[in-house]
Amino acid sequence: MWHNNRIPKAQRNSVALFLWLSGLCLIANGCRENDLKKVASLSNELESPTVVMENAEIEYTDSARLKAVIAAGYVETYLYYNDNNEVIDQKLVMSRGVKADFYNENSVKNSTLTADQAIRREKDRATEIVGNVIVVNVQGDSLSGEYLLWDEAKNTISSHKSVRVKTADEIIFAEGFESDVNFQEYTFERVTGTIQLK
Repeated sequence: MWHNNRIPKAQRNSVALFLWLSGLCLIANGCRENDLKKVASLSNELESPTVVMENAEIEYTDSARLKAVIAAGYVETYLYYNDNNEVIDQKLVMSRGVKADFYNENSVKNSTLTADQAIRREKDRATEIVGNVIVVNVQGDSLSGEYLLWDEAKNTISSHKSVRVKTADEIIFAEGFESDVNFQEYTFERVTGTIQLK
């Protein structure tokens, strides 16, 4: 459910600045169209959220098939515009705890991810997941690290940083990692150590 009960102070300040600059432009020189575009681009650069939600849950689907359900304590939506004032990109900043459940082609949950925060860019169809990242698949295998990238187009999760993977048989330490989004088949760039558990 989406909640938007109040307009954040940062957004009010951004709107006030935009109106003030627009008024100043009108007073100063009749405000040519190019001047308005400059003011609009300045408003973009200030980057304040257009929507703020608390305790949000977001479903991601592809061709009507459920791919993931993401819950976050706090979600901010940022919109980016071109010179014609058309939305060209959207960014979601999820914080205060993030949990994502990933589903297979039969809409059965295959893995769960938790982290401190995540940033999703609509245009890139990619989500950066940061801080205390843990992924657990249905077999109980787990991945932990500080950074993960979810690429929706490739349907993969990956990291260029240190990761630790624990299975029933061993613990693997590595630099660089890539897996399908359900954390079933994975590869490492460079294994730095292993501990046998059996």
